[in-house]
Amino acid sequence: YVEYMVDDEETKVIALIVDSVGDGKRFRQAMRKAREAGKPVVALKLGDSDLGKEATKAHSSHLAGGKEAYDAILRAEGVIRVPTLEALAITASILAQGKRPKCDTVTACSTSGGGAIMMADRFDEQGIKVGRFSEQTVKSVLESIRFQSATIVNPFDLGLGGRYHYIENVRKIAGDPSTGVLVCYATPMATEEKRVQMAHAFTDVTQDYPDLPVLVLFPGKIEADEAAVYQAAGVPIVVALMAGKELPVEMALFMGLGSLPAFIFMPMVP
Repeated sequence: YVEYMVDDEETKVIALIVDSVGDGKRFRQAMRKAREAGKPVVALKLGDSDLGKEATKAHSSHLAGGKEAYDAILRAEGVIRVPTLEALAITASILAQGKRPKCDTVTACSTSGGGAIMMADRFDEQGIKVGRFSEQTVKSVLESIRFQSATIVNPFDLGLGGRYHYIENVRKIAGDPSTGVLVCYATPMATEEKRVQMAHAFTDVTQDYPDLPVLVLFPGKIEADEAAVYQAAGVPIVVALMAGKELPVEMALFMGLGSLPAFIFMPMVP
């Protein structure tokens, strides 16, 4: 399967659901071949638990093997391991765009202070590297916010500048040297005008920084008007709820980046 996909011109990313590997040597050779071809491999490994190992053996008559062994092999071969089917889909879809981070730190923003704080908590819990804005970025953002005494930090609260500065401020933090990936936590907006305005703030960044990976998270339902804006620009959307440690979902988007915070993934657009 992998060997075929490596040679297939239409395939940009290879997504795997693995319960066991019968030929370890051939598997590793295939992973290397994919890497040499510039095609990222994302894998969902099943059968990590004792019960899962029993189920794997019943399904395929193969032993699942130890989690530590698979972790080591996948890591050594540059395979991105994800913990859920939903994470597999969103990770593959982003990688298929061909975008890669310029550095290993994340820049995050939210349309509310609460959203920014929640993201900060999750980043810290998951050991995510968050960039520190440059003095130039901080000075520039301060020029377009309502509270001059505010502290400009990452994750950034877009509400400090008001909705008429969404586009301007998202562009400023996206261009910061420490922005490897831009993650936006978009809280619900009351009117169509506000929703579309916010959507354009995020999608316009993809025009200014075409190589920057951008992901927009919603804590609830996304309306059709804003979804249309994101879909037209090809910006991945995840309708998500922040989860606690008891439901960890580490979404390893990019090799070397680490993992994004814990989320419960639901249907994605596009």
